[in-house]
Formats: sequence, C-alpha cells, structure tokens
Amino acid sequence: MALITLLLLAVVSKRSDTVCANSDNAQLFGPLCKLLQLSDGIPTARKAASIDTNLLSGMQKLNMSQADDAWRVQFVKDGKGKQTWEGLTSEQKVNYKMLESGWEQWAETKSALAANTTFQEKLAKAGFTTLTQPQKVYARSLLERTVNEAEEINKLLEEAERSCIGKVRTQIKAELNSAVYGDSEGPGDYGKSGAPATDRQTVTKCNDSGKVGGSAELAYTILCLCLPVSGQEAAQPCAKDVTLTQHWGAATSRLDQIWKEVRSYCPATPTKHTTAAEIRTAISDATAMITLKTNVGYLGKHYSGNCGGSSASGLCVKYNGIVSNTQNKFSELAWVKNFLTAADKIQAAAAAAHKTEILVQKLKELNSTAWGIPRLIEGTAKMTAAVQATNPFKAEKSASGTTKWDCAKHKANVTCTADNNCKWEGTTEDKGICKPKAGSEIQAAGTGEKQEQQLQLGVQATSMIKPLVRK
Repeated sequence: MALITLLLLAVVSKRSDTVCANSDNAQLFGPLCKLLQLSDGIPTARKAASIDTNLLSGMQKLNMSQADDAWRVQFVKDGKGKQTWEGLTSEQKVNYKMLESGWEQWAETKSALAANTTFQEKLAKAGFTTLTQPQKVYARSLLERTVNEAEEINKLLEEAERSCIGKVRTQIKAELNSAVYGDSEGPGDYGKSGAPATDRQTVTKCNDSGKVGGSAELAYTILCLCLPVSGQEAAQPCAKDVTLTQHWGAATSRLDQIWKEVRSYCPATPTKHTTAAEIRTAISDATAMITLKTNVGYLGKHYSGNCGGSSASGLCVKYNGIVSNTQNKFSELAWVKNFLTAADKIQAAAAAAHKTEILVQKLKELNSTAWGIPRLIEGTAKMTAAVQATNPFKAEKSASGTTKWDCAKHKANVTCTADNNCKWEGTTEDKGICKPKAGSEIQAAGTGEKQEQQLQLGVQATSMIKPLVRK
C-alpha cells in the first residue's frame, strides 16, 4: 500500500511540472510569434501600374481643340483668362445650369489648351488639321465617345488607386498594431515604465478570453501562455531552454520589462514582407490548437481550475462563451478580427493593382484611338471608294427617279404597268419581267457624286449627336 501511495505522489509531482518542463506551449507559440513578426513587417502586395495623367488630359485637350468656337469661347473670360463657374453671372448660371457639373474641368482644359504652344503641331502630325468640314463633324462624334469612355476609365482608376497598397499601408499597420497592443500606434502599456491598465496588471483576464477593457489583444494572450506567476520564473512554457526572470507579480508597475523579456522569444522583423496569405495561415494554425475541456475552448495547456499562470492550473486562455462544443467565435475576438481585416485589405490591394494594370492598358488604347481618328477616317474613305469601284451593280433611273429595281419588284403585268415608268415583258400576265420604259433610263450618279451624297448623309447623322464634350 505504501508503494502505491509513493507511485501516485510521483505521478502527481511530475504532472505539476509538466506545463513548464516540457515546454507545452512552445508549439502554439510558433503561429503566435509568426503573427507578432507579421505585425512588425511591411504590408506587401503587388505594386499598382503607374498612371500617366497626361493621357486623359491630352485627350481632353484634343477633344476641346476640335470643338466649335462657340463652345470653346464659353470657358474664356474677357478673351484670355479662364472662366470659372463662380465667375459667371446669375443669369449665365441659369442658362448654363445643365453644364455646371463639368464646367470646371472644361474651363481648365480650355485654359491648358491655350497655354500649350506645341499642341497645334501634334494636331497637324496626327492629321486633324487637314480634315474636311464633314470629316471634322464625324471626328468630333468619335472623339466625344472616346473621351467619355476615357473619363469613365479614369474614375475607375481613381477608385482602384485608393485601395492600392501604397494608399492603405498605413491603415493596415494600424490594424496590425491594434491587434497586438490594443492601440493603433506604438506598444501602448507594453512600452511604458509606469503602471498599465488594471486588466493588464494581473493574470485574471486569461480566464476571460484575454480581454483587456473588453477587447482581446494578442500581446496579453501571449503573456497568458508564456508568463508564469511568482515563484515559477524558472518555467520554460513557450521556449525550451529559455528561462524568464519576470513573473505576473511585476505587471503592476513594469509591464514593459515583462513584455521585453517575453518578446525576446520572438525577435522583431521590421523588414519582413507581410502578406495576406501568411496572416491567414498563422491565424488558422493558432485556431487549430484550441482544445475543448468540459465543452469550453482553451488555447494553451490547461490542467485544472482557471488559467492561473501556474504549473498546477496551466498557462492558457479560457474562451468561455466564445468556443465550445456548439460554437466557435474565435474569429470575432478583437485581435483575430484585426489581423483578418488587415489580410483583407492586403488582398484587396493586390486585386486593385491587377485592376489598375488592366485599366491603364485600356486608357492607353483609347489614347491611341483618339489620336488615330484621322487615319481611321482616311482609311474608311479609301475602303468605301474601293468597294464602290468594284461594285457590278449600277442602278438605273427613269426620268421620275424610279430604278429598274423598283420595277423589278413587280411580279405581275397589272402592278407593273400601273407604274407609268415601267413596262411588262412577258408571255402571260404573271410570267415575265417588269422593266423601266425604254428611253427613260439614266445612269446613277458617279462614284464621286455618290460619295458626296453619302458624306452629306453622314453629316446629317452626326449633326444629330449631342454637342462636343457635353454630357
């Protein structure tokens, strides 16, 4: 009987030292240290393509240069200066009300155009100065559509640029710092030599999900797992062969010294590249190490009672009401949520960079299209002329303007002869051909005349399009 008692005492004694001696939290400390180092690092995502703002402004100036004088003069004050919207009279504002939203941009474009002494050379080189009047009308309609599309692309670019890593890196760093220290900037209480907030002074909140002031933070969570109570400083819960000199008793006044020593387990990495994938992996690895005891979740080694920071109870965090056999709200804890928000922003920055690259390429294509309009018009005219020159069909007109195709549509004598310009040639009333009467046929207009007719139709069509650059 005495032997059994001695064996039981030996087992209990070994069990009381297990948490510390066997570094039970060392494996868990791995992903938590990873998160600490990621918070130190530089949020990194694909760099956005550079945006050449001269592309859009150049297209806008090109658009303005092809406008009627009556349109351009509205944006000139006293024949030389820029006419701002605020500088208009009350009557003018009423008359131009529909133009108010775009007025400042048009006025700025007109002013920039006037100041650009080499723009006329660019117009000549592109072929705009040699366009005929009908071609100019057509060019305006093409320019308007192209510039309007470019302006919409530019809006999408501005939106995407706001999410690019260069614009949101500071926000992401604030999220990461809040996750660790509970403050958007700096180590907060963990870097002060004075007394910290009450909740950070004791191990008590390790039993309440590591919440400080109602909000869980990674630094306190790590202390719950790695910092022993007084008298057990020789413990090595998070790193084997690394012995602490600090304990929870010193947290009332020198939390900074405690944190410095615990943080020595995990050296800072300020030049590390922090990615969304690494953050999510570390969070996932930490989550996977939560265990259940009596249907309550624990992070870290737990033996009995509360997470009291001792080898008897365990160095752990108790997630009562957060993680159980029926629920897991670990991702809703403040520090976890902060890390995941940072990951989302990094991922969004990468997506924005990809989107920017596509939009920049589209803007370049639109710029080429705008400046290539004269070549397009010239090429279209040549192609039309070539097609017409090889067209075997030459319409014939009677004196009244009826073509042989108008007569040919009649399939019976009665309808054919009802048209005074047509005659019926056939063996029966419904078998034959309806043709224009002899002597009344004339050749259709020649190629040049027909082009002019088509051009006039084109002018009439384009004249119905809304005025240049107006929206």
